[in-house]
This record gives sequence, structure tokens and C-alpha cells, in this order.
Amino acid sequence: MGRCDEAWRIYQDGVQRLLDRLLTLDAAQTEEGAAQAHRVLLEAQAAAYNLTIAPDFRQPRLQRQTVFTSGVYDWLMPNPDFIYRYGFLDGDGAYRLTGKRGASAFLDLQTIAGFFGDPDLKLLDSFQLDAWTDGAGDIDVYLSAVRPAEKKNWAPLTPGRLNTIILREAFADWSVSGATGLRLQPAQSLPSQTFGAVSLAERLSAALRMMDYCVGVFGPEFCQSIAKRMGVNRFVHVDTSRDKDGANPGVAYVPAAYRINSGEVLVITFKAPRARYWGIHLTDMWSRTADYAGAQSSLNEPMAH
Repeated sequence: MGRCDEAWRIYQDGVQRLLDRLLTLDAAQTEEGAAQAHRVLLEAQAAAYNLTIAPDFRQPRLQRQTVFTSGVYDWLMPNPDFIYRYGFLDGDGAYRLTGKRGASAFLDLQTIAGFFGDPDLKLLDSFQLDAWTDGAGDIDVYLSAVRPAEKKNWAPLTPGRLNTIILREAFADWSVSGATGLRLQPAQSLPSQTFGAVSLAERLSAALRMMDYCVGVFGPEFCQSIAKRMGVNRFVHVDTSRDKDGANPGVAYVPAAYRINSGEVLVITFKAPRARYWGIHLTDMWSRTADYAGAQSSLNEPMAH
């Protein structure tokens, strides 16, 4: 058996184990629920290809539509108010992130050593790009392992490994148009990565790690564990400080499982936090965000009363 055949067999065995886990969840104990478990796994595999198999770490591109898209990639509870962009960089290289600032409420850049599911994942830092936007609205950020003396706007990378950047752009007012235009490119010419048997095996392994991680940390297992942990109609503040969870430490995630009967409504009352942004959005128990493009399924501070 060749290296590619063995890697593919290991990948398929891992996908089957993940499906077996999903099918043990309470929400999967009906025919409809089992169908949802299969659907989530198909979505996970498509997303894993986009995020672990396809990227060229030396010639990176910002991924947007291949990360979260309403009606296509809805799992992992994406926020309807956000535009997400992911990029994957070789830590031994140097890169520039440039663009023209749009009209959003805020634009955040997070840097991570590794990617979701890596056993040695390390949260590096988060930056508010408004602080790095000049008077003309231009953004120019340098990313590298060593900071050049002449570069004011610099974000660190970890050498010798894959690095991940996540950009989150929030629109509290949906009537405002104009997302920030951003481009990620190498600071110097680098050859594209070769894609052979060894690379395929490594990336299939990374795909399995990512899917396993996402299902448990942000996905269906997490959603359904909230109901078991807290009961229904009760909120819990999730710890986002740990490296292994790969979240944004500057964000407070406060989920709740809810249940209402026919003819009932769910009323949520709270003191509005003093934050640059806050919002509430609905998902199902499979971590799939409700259809915000087709129906009202979220509220943020300007929308709420």
C-alpha cells in the first residue's frame, strides 16, 4: 500500500469514528436527527478541505466565502454581524496585510501558532486594526517572526511552523455598506509549496484534527453539552483564555440552551455590557446558525430595545 493509500485509509477511519460520535448525541436519536449528524459531517469535511488541504502557506490568500457563508457553511455558530477571514502563513516567511478601511464597527486581527486541533496550538495576540489605520483609511501591517526596525505596525509569527490569522469585522448597523478591502501577500518572492504524498498525508491528518476539535469545542458536542451542564434557559460564561480552545481571549462567549413551547416566547433581560460590540444570535443544537439572510435571527445593541 502506498503512502497516499494509507493516509486516505486513516482519514476515512477517522471520519467514521467522528460520525459514530455524532450519532450518539441526544439530538441524533431520531431519523431526522441522524440525517443532521451526517449533514454536519459533510459540512465539516468540506470546510476542512478549504482550511487544511488547499492553502499554500508560502503564497497565502485570505479565505472568506470558504469559511462561513449563510446557507453553505453555517456550523460552529458564526455571528451574523461578522465577516470572517482566515489566512495561513509559513512562520519563517514575512507578509504584508494591506487594504482600505471600511465602515464596520470594528476590525480585529488575531494571530495563532498552529491551527484548530493542533496539540501545541498557541494563542499569540490580538490587534485592533483601527489603531493601525492612517488618516486616509489605509491599513498596512507587517507579519514576521522578527520585527523589522522600520516597521511600526507589526504582528508576530512563530517561526518553524504554520501560523493562522483570523480577521473579524463587525457590522452592528446592517444599513452601513462597505466592508474593509484586505489583501495578504508575501513581503518577498517565495516559491509555491509542492503537494506530494508526504504533504497529503500531513494535511489529511490536520483535517481530522480540525474536524475533531471543531465538533467538540465549538460544534454539536459543545452545544448539546450546554443543555446537560446548565439545563435550559440559563446562560453560562465560557472560559476563552486557554490556548487549547483556540478562541479569542478578548471576547466573552455566553451561550444558553433554550426551550419554548408552542404559544410561548423567550424573554431575555440583562444589563447591556460596556463593550465595543455585543449581540445575541440563534443556532440549532448542531451549532448551525439560523438563516439570518432569510429571517430575523439575531439582535445587536443598535437593533435591540
